[in-house]
Amino acid sequence: IKMFTSWLPAVKPLLFSVVLHILIGVVLIFSFEFNPAPPPIIPKVNIVKAQSVDKAAVDKELKRLADAEKAKQEAEKKKQRELEKKAEEAKKKRLAEERKLEEIKKKKDQELKKRKEEKN
Repeated sequence: IKMFTSWLPAVKPLLFSVVLHILIGVVLIFSFEFNPAPPPIIPKVNIVKAQSVDKAAVDKELKRLADAEKAKQEAEKKKQRELEKKAEEAKKKRLAEERKLEEIKKKKDQELKKRKEEKN
């Protein structure tokens, strides 16, 4: 019996550890819900449908667009020049009208002066 009592204290902690691990394992297994994994969501991919384009056609279109832009700029410049010309003509006309009014005023003043001199 002496031999039996000598290994019993050594087995007791081992037995306790095994039982404790089994209990923890059982608790963990039953505490989790085992649901099947949801099916993976496959994102909808937009497939690019490309077409090859003739380089000459692209160059031709680019030249056409550049020519159209150049024509538009030239038309804008022409319009600007015409507006400046009209503004200059209007300015000249206004100055001529002012000179004319100035002359008329001088003539009136001279006539009034003449009449005053004739009265005296």
